Amino acid sequence: MDSIDINHLEVIQNNIKASARDSFLNKGITVFYFIALLWVSTMGTIPEVSLIGVPGLFCFWWIDASYLRCEMFFRKLYDVVRLKDETHVSINPRLTVADPPMYKLLFSKTIVWFHLPMIITTAVKGILILGVRYGTP
Repeated sequence: MDSIDINHLEVIQNNIKASARDSFLNKGITVFYFIALLWVSTMGTIPEVSLIGVPGLFCFWWIDASYLRCEMFFRKLYDVVRLKDETHVSINPRLTVADPPMYKLLFSKTIVWFHLPMIITTAVKGILILGVRYGTP
């Protein structure tokens, strides 16, 4: 391997690290958002906020899957560059490796078991609060 290949690998590794870091930060923001939704809905000033906040949790779920997708792209690209025989390989992952489908990433084990319980808890809490506030039919 020459120095250009090593530099390419370092750039790809930095992108993998950035995607993993951003995914971790997204999870932290999601937990903060979830706790804030539960707190504000429990305070009684705006009980509907838990139902209004569910689409926001879905957005965080989508963003987390996007970071996982980016990380998978660059991991596959790292393997292509590491094992290459050619003199030139594009570091654009979309030209080099296959595009993983988003629906598979949205329902991967690591993502679905993190986001789905928060969405279900928030929705059930919102429905229960509205049932208590407006009476059950």
